[in-house]
Amino acid sequence: MSWQKFRSETLEIRDHQSPCTQTVNAVIDTPDLSNLRVLAVHEAGHASCATNLGLVVEAIEIDGLDGYSYVADLDRARPSIQLAILSAGAAAERGLTGRKMESRPHENSDAQRIADVLRLVDRRERAAVMAQAEQMAKRLVWVHRGTIFKVATALLQQCSSAGQPQARLDGDALSDALGGPAVVAILRAAARPRDA
Repeated sequence: MSWQKFRSETLEIRDHQSPCTQTVNAVIDTPDLSNLRVLAVHEAGHASCATNLGLVVEAIEIDGLDGYSYVADLDRARPSIQLAILSAGAAAERGLTGRKMESRPHENSDAQRIADVLRLVDRRERAAVMAQAEQMAKRLVWVHRGTIFKVATALLQQCSSAGQPQARLDGDALSDALGGPAVVAILRAAARPRDA
């Protein structure tokens, strides 16, 4: 895959109350730029949802047309929380860009991870738990769409700076994109169970 050109691209934010657009500088390869944008929004959706549910997001990466969100202790969260975080990527794709990525090159699929988590849930309750998790993901994506676009823009700007479809946000850069260290700390504290 060759990534040769730079140019500004307009990323539409689907906000029915006040339609607007945001311009970002991005590396483009004509057939795949839109997929790279959708991927950035997808991974930002996972990260924002996890942060707002009180989990620690260690890093977000884009590598070609695959992406990863590293969420500490995701496997220790309740299944409904895991499912909401895993569903948030697709919810961000559809809800904020109006499309879904056409293909994923690796079997690092959210669908497989969702299926694995659903095995932890009583068979009779799976449909209801999944429906609740998807609704939670959609709600979190919509409420925190500004943060999602800020994180996606930071990923795309790194791709642009590097001249290739690879980016990693971690440490202060990730914390700033998610709202700053104070916001992240408050969200984590609010999500902790309180002692009785």
